[in-house]
Amino acid sequence: MSDRGVKRFEMPWRPTFELYSALGWAGSLVSTLGVGAAAAVPSSYTAYMAGLSLAGLAYRGWQTKKHLEFRVALAGTEFFTIPMQDVKEVMEEGQLWMGRGWEWQPMHTQRYYEASKRVVGDMLPPAWYLKLKKIPPYRDVVGAPWIHGLDAEEGDIQLPLTALEGHTGVYGTTGSGKTRFLETLCTQIISDPKNVIIIIDPKGDKELKNIAKEACVRAGRPDAFVMFHPAFPADSIRLDPLKNWTRRTQLASRISMLQSTDGGGDTFQQFAWRTINTVNEGLLYIGIRPNLKSIKKHTESGMDSLMEKVLVRFFEENIDGWESEVTALIAQAKKIEHSLNKTASKELIAYVEFYEKHIPEEVKKREEFIDKMLAQTKHSREHYGKMILNIQPLLDMLTADDLGKMLCPDAEDMSDTRPIFDSGKIIEGGYVLYVGLDSLSDATVGSALAGILLADLAAKTGEIYNYSDKARVHLIVDEAAEAVNDPLIQLLNKGRGAGVICWLLTQTFPDFVAKMGSEAKARQILGNLNNLIALRSVCPVTQKYISEQFGETDISQASMSFSAGSRSEDSGLNQQGSVSQSLSEKTVPLIPPSLLGALPNLHYIARMAGGRAIKGRLPKIL
Repeated sequence: MSDRGVKRFEMPWRPTFELYSALGWAGSLVSTLGVGAAAAVPSSYTAYMAGLSLAGLAYRGWQTKKHLEFRVALAGTEFFTIPMQDVKEVMEEGQLWMGRGWEWQPMHTQRYYEASKRVVGDMLPPAWYLKLKKIPPYRDVVGAPWIHGLDAEEGDIQLPLTALEGHTGVYGTTGSGKTRFLETLCTQIISDPKNVIIIIDPKGDKELKNIAKEACVRAGRPDAFVMFHPAFPADSIRLDPLKNWTRRTQLASRISMLQSTDGGGDTFQQFAWRTINTVNEGLLYIGIRPNLKSIKKHTESGMDSLMEKVLVRFFEENIDGWESEVTALIAQAKKIEHSLNKTASKELIAYVEFYEKHIPEEVKKREEFIDKMLAQTKHSREHYGKMILNIQPLLDMLTADDLGKMLCPDAEDMSDTRPIFDSGKIIEGGYVLYVGLDSLSDATVGSALAGILLADLAAKTGEIYNYSDKARVHLIVDEAAEAVNDPLIQLLNKGRGAGVICWLLTQTFPDFVAKMGSEAKARQILGNLNNLIALRSVCPVTQKYISEQFGETDISQASMSFSAGSRSEDSGLNQQGSVSQSLSEKTVPLIPPSLLGALPNLHYIARMAGGRAIKGRLPKIL
């Protein structure tokens, strides 16, 4: 039934005619032996006929068995489990084991279209054969298990890790098997201590967390698992998303990109970036490492207090005997004309007066950022408040209550014993980080949290790309449409060079369209995914999108026509008829959209980089 590579029309769902032929040869063998024993028939003739009958019986019996086994595969395969130790045995070096299955060829498309025209029960072998093979009845099954029976030759599926470096998109409706997929994936990746896994889970799925945690235990690395979850602060680590940077401007970019740019918001975003960058430069100048709380403090209340500290540090480093002159200016601050805000303190008024009128220009050039910071300090407080209106609520959310303590860890707080991590420590230590965004409780905070953490990871991978050896980081994003943002797009575009492999899981293609605002933008993002794994999908738009990724093929269509009639000139006595058969080709999707909606649980169709198509099924790991 395989005849792989041969272009021909096949009808595997026909009755098993070979069985009747085998029974005929069996009758011939019995008759030959019976006649030879009962009559005076030469033994040579009996032996010749018996041998010929036996050969015919063997050949037709083999054909019968092959055809029945092909048809019995349509009854489906049982859900299979595999112990963890067996997973290690089937894993191959440089490969990812993805259950069992076979490579999808154009002939399977042909078989699918032919089978979909028929009643499943009519395609199965006789009931006596199913009973003999102990095949359970075809009922109470989610999906169409006969799809996997389009090829009876099943084997282990091994996917090369080099192909997976091009990132992978995983599609599947609720209950189709995404969790089992992650179980298979995480179990193998975590078994290698050189790999790092970062899981971003908007819903905060307990089962997904337990899968990662259990995989670490099975791999003999229980301490490798760490969790960050706003809803469970006591069990979470503290994570500093502003720890890693190579240029000061990265910190401002990391925070300002969190705000929406809808409705001409680019101007607001640029103003927020400039403000935050100025605050960061001021903090770094006075020896304070910026965190979300310190940035919030100085952007929310204005830069007056920070400006004072910056000017004092500048005077101390560059001007001898400045204290006496400034003290005199403070005493007469009320008489000094200035362009600062009305709330400015007399100390700030005096410092600015001294800086602007008593410091030589060549000295000012030593710290050019001070002039920019002074301009921000003088900015109208009313207009300033309007311009940072978008970013301020996000900073409030990320620094409030327990989440603020988790994202702005205080290493000197001896009462808080939770370990402090950052993306650099996660990657260098080979950890498995599970991040629950708790988006069901607060989608806005969840989105902001995903943005700041992914921005930190993008900055770290950029550092790795520029200065370090390639890492082995697997970034798994569940419900990816909810977490998509600029840093994630950067990781998809450039993360491969730093050793980041992204796995984006989602239910439907329209999820990305809704998030990005247009189908074109959604396709642009998903175009970075070289590999695709599709479990059952009930969304017609998603089915069509996935089907497009596999391309098209040609199938054969057989047709037969009959005609009968009589010739009028012969008084209707002469009858004539004709029978014609034709075979034509039709171009169809290699993976029909309707197939994707009929996949059983844990069954998948995959397209790997380079065009390799696979039909497989996943296990439950014990």
